[in-house]
Amino acid sequence: MEPPLLTRLARSIDATLLTAWATPGEIERVAEEACRLRVAAVCILPFHTRRAAAIVAGTGVAVRAAAPGCLTKWIVEQDALDPAELRRAVLVIGAEGGDFVKNATGYGPGGASVAGIRLLRSLAGTMGVKASGGIRKRDQALALLDAGADRIGTSAAAAILGAPERRG
Repeated sequence: MEPPLLTRLARSIDATLLTAWATPGEIERVAEEACRLRVAAVCILPFHTRRAAAIVAGTGVAVRAAAPGCLTKWIVEQDALDPAELRRAVLVIGAEGGDFVKNATGYGPGGASVAGIRLLRSLAGTMGVKASGGIRKRDQALALLDAGADRIGTSAAAAILGAPERRG
């Protein structure tokens, strides 16, 4: 894969660890991996932000707490909704000033699919689209970006990006 494409992919990934039982060591590992892989952000629960921020300071990797804040990402659990429900949900999110609409928590009935992200992109207007749920391979992540995702939420950033020395 060409370095610019791999860099584009890395800068679209939020390295994610959202389990309430994550240990301090696990938070440190995901933050260190995010720095090594040069992803866009590490996404964690609010009570872990201080620990992660200390690790990523000065690297260009952001720390995003999965809680209300300046940038809002609304989750729709797309596979649990019929098309009319999804359309209504996205309209409400847009009307409420949502910055991103996300297809799934990663814990629900489905995950990210090209068709689902394409549909979400068509409904989202100017909002960003974040794909998450079962994204573990590079080709899958690239296909989701091509389908209209602006961000990829994954706990498999290293598997998707491979060794950092392969990127330019």
